Amino acid sequence: MRLAVLRTASVLLALGALALFWLAFTQFDSAPPQPGSPGFSTYEEAMMRDAQLSIVFGLAGCFTLLGAFACHDAARRLLANPPSTADGS
Repeated sequence: MRLAVLRTASVLLALGALALFWLAFTQFDSAPPQPGSPGFSTYEEAMMRDAQLSIVFGLAGCFTLLGAFACHDAARRLLANPPSTADGS
């Protein structure tokens, strides 16, 4: 049971990391507005906010992927050294 939970958690965390990386690298690339348009004055602030969000999503993806690797390693170690049963056999 624990092995299945660790493997499932590893897969889900890896998928979550991929989603976070996708958000970090593809969602914040809007074209600049035309000079004199209403959105031109706040464009630099919006780009700074987008850059900060991209960094946060990238770091969150790294830590999520690290968790996926930890679950995968724990499942591998559990498979290599199964716990002994309580009755001693």
